Amino acid sequence: MDLYPFKSVGGMMEPIALQDHLVAIHYIKSVYYKRVTFFEGLPPFQAIDLGAIVAATVSARTPITRMDMYDGEFGQFRLFPLDNIQLRVFLPRGSAKGDLKTIQVPIDPAIVTRNPDLSMTELFVWQDNHPAIEGVNANALAVTSGIVIAMGYRYHTDDPGDPISRQEEQAVNLLRSEAEAEAVRLNRTNQFAKLKDDEVLMLAIKKKMVPCTHIWASGMSAAT
Repeated sequence: MDLYPFKSVGGMMEPIALQDHLVAIHYIKSVYYKRVTFFEGLPPFQAIDLGAIVAATVSARTPITRMDMYDGEFGQFRLFPLDNIQLRVFLPRGSAKGDLKTIQVPIDPAIVTRNPDLSMTELFVWQDNHPAIEGVNANALAVTSGIVIAMGYRYHTDDPGDPISRQEEQAVNLLRSEAEAEAVRLNRTNQFAKLKDDEVLMLAIKKKMVPCTHIWASGMSAAT
């Protein structure tokens, strides 16, 4: 499956998952295994306006609530500043995006020409766990607005459920047959016989027997 975060092909943004694909949402210390049931594109929109920022000043850290998603949904976003400011992005819970040892790498307006598909700015939002942002005005003059433009995809998900593809069915059958053979060899009860197909599929996903795209919807600081 040729879908992965930060993909950059031909200057266009692509969805990280398609209908019926499996995803693993990493949020803080939890992993949520889901199946995409619906997705749609989100054209460029104003995600936030940080307002006026005086010269040589950093704005207050402000949550981007317009990136909130419904329960069971995640968003894939890329963004850039429309005004002449730099952006510092913070992912839940407060982890700096682009956190190097001596600098937090910012996003400036030149990103639209240096990285036209904005792949280096990509981030993910799980449900209503939105990022926050600071605007850096490194200029000698004040700016009157700090507009940030975002675009991306919205995904509705559900639990993986029963296998729906041939590859998923083969993985479930293989696990069942291996468990049966092991039970016969050891003269023990086959514990897999009590499991439903959706439970066996979950084991197959965790064993990486079927494609599953891993998505980080939170940050990881050096102190984590």
